[in-house]
Amino acid sequence: MRPRPLKRRWIWGIGSLVALAALIVLLPRFVLASDGARAELVQRIETLTGEPAAISGPVEFDLFPRARLVADRIAIGTAAETRIERIIADFDPIDALFGEARISRIVLVRPERDGASVPPADPAGTGAVAGPERRARDSAAFVADLAELARGAIDRLDDLQILVIRNGIWRSSEETFGPNGISNANLTITRASNLSAFQMVGDFVWNGVPATMEMNLASTQRLKAGQESAVDFDLSSPTLDLNFEGQVAFDPAPTLLGRFEARGDSFARTAAWLSDTRTEIPDLGAVSLTGSLVLEGRMLAVNDAELRVAGSAGRGALEYDLDRDHVDGTLAFSTLDLTPIAEAIVPLPSGPFGMMRPINVDFASTADLALRLSADEARFGSLAFANMAAVLTVGGGSVGLELGDASFYGGRAYGRLSLSGGADPVLSGELNGSGVDLGAVSNAFGTPVLVLSGNGRVGANISAPAEDWRTIARSAETQLTLSAADGSLSGFDPSVFATAGTRSIYSGITGGSLPFEELKADLRGYGTEVTVRSLSLGNANDLLEMSGRADPVEGRIALDGRSRSLPQTASSGTRSGEFTAPKPISFKVEGVWPDLRVVTDGPAASPSDASGIAAGGSAAP
Repeated sequence: MRPRPLKRRWIWGIGSLVALAALIVLLPRFVLASDGARAELVQRIETLTGEPAAISGPVEFDLFPRARLVADRIAIGTAAETRIERIIADFDPIDALFGEARISRIVLVRPERDGASVPPADPAGTGAVAGPERRARDSAAFVADLAELARGAIDRLDDLQILVIRNGIWRSSEETFGPNGISNANLTITRASNLSAFQMVGDFVWNGVPATMEMNLASTQRLKAGQESAVDFDLSSPTLDLNFEGQVAFDPAPTLLGRFEARGDSFARTAAWLSDTRTEIPDLGAVSLTGSLVLEGRMLAVNDAELRVAGSAGRGALEYDLDRDHVDGTLAFSTLDLTPIAEAIVPLPSGPFGMMRPINVDFASTADLALRLSADEARFGSLAFANMAAVLTVGGGSVGLELGDASFYGGRAYGRLSLSGGADPVLSGELNGSGVDLGAVSNAFGTPVLVLSGNGRVGANISAPAEDWRTIARSAETQLTLSAADGSLSGFDPSVFATAGTRSIYSGITGGSLPFEELKADLRGYGTEVTVRSLSLGNANDLLEMSGRADPVEGRIALDGRSRSLPQTASSGTRSGEFTAPKPISFKVEGVWPDLRVVTDGPAASPSDASGIAAGGSAAP
């Protein structure tokens, strides 16, 4: 009968299933009991990190639906600097059935890394803590070590195809990386089946700002063989977008070469995000940098660079010395406006309370920069320059602008401006111009009523304590000098000084012109008070001189002056060589702007006493 064979087949089938179930249950226990998978996991961690590892939590192993080992509470490093809440390791299921434990995928859940904190040295053994000190750097060796680390990582990954990091945290002891470090890191590192192509994608939070990234490496095999490999890197965040496409090589020396582009909507936020958020950084607005990036040894260079900052765009080259932490470069601008840069460093007061806002240049103690600048056209406040060559420096606690040479209103100019921080901040500067067209200066800064013409020399100096704008306004020492020749003062008739009595100075505002052969002015200021040490204007016939004080804040002016005709050869009928001595005319200019009065002493001057003045100085020499 047939039922017995059918029953026999059922018995054999059930027996086979029981045997298979027993095999499934017992084999993983055998693998785990022999500590094969556990040891493999510890060994793989130590191989990947190069540091000792220990598992203090439970370890679980499953074969179905996936060969997987789960371990909790892992510590890595001699001082457990790295702690991992959980590791999930996936094994090859076929190898696991035969008692082998080869990991193909690792997931790190909440890995946390604390940067080593190195206390300041106390060479005298006094127990005192030394202040911050810039450490010596060997960036070429660091880059070489970094390349060796990458080379070792490629070798250590071996047949591991996927490494996943979930909710990772990294805190650095380096202040330049900011106080918050990296958190919420979710990264996936994948290798192609040929174990050559490499990709890392994911997102993280750095210093409180979320970012996403992707990096692709074309061939790890080429790198291991001492050849170049294509690489691209993209980073995107609310404060910075960065892209690099190029080549990387480990031998004979680590190099990186390719096209680089970085853009940020705020210079201050971008710099604070990348470095120390506790340092107040000037906000220069949107910033972008593009060019060909080259990393060799200690030098990081951006050639064919285009830098856009504070509304201006310059082209040239930049270099960053990793050892000195120093930026050097040359940039050429078609137009350059230095005003927003200056106002970002020293913001103008927005009101009375803004006058007391401290001026902070602490960023200049952490930065080290020297940029050679050139511009076809440049502006600094109301001053206009052309064909400018200058050097901008930041470092040592101070910011400086050195104007080497520039066209300045028809002449040439040079000067400097610096702001130093520290316990006693100081603002100082000077500007010197020669061959300056006074007509161009008058049109730019003067009134349409009074117009100067001629060529001359100008000089301006300022020195002031710079705690805040109130201190600058109260204590600034300033000087302005002017000397010119062969010009004229149009729109003013100096005969207003020649008639006795009191009258408004506006009675001298006419369409006349006073030619001069020489014009000199020397003004000194302290705070809001201005001293007119000397102001003289003269030609061969006449000389007008003034001195006194002015307060621009109150608008109060008090000047003493005199007008006199210069001695001339006696008229016909007198002995040769005999000269006349015209009588000087004394006057005062006083009042509160715009209500200024002219007060002339004594009786009305005779025509012979003030012939040049009465004629508006129009007599030819």
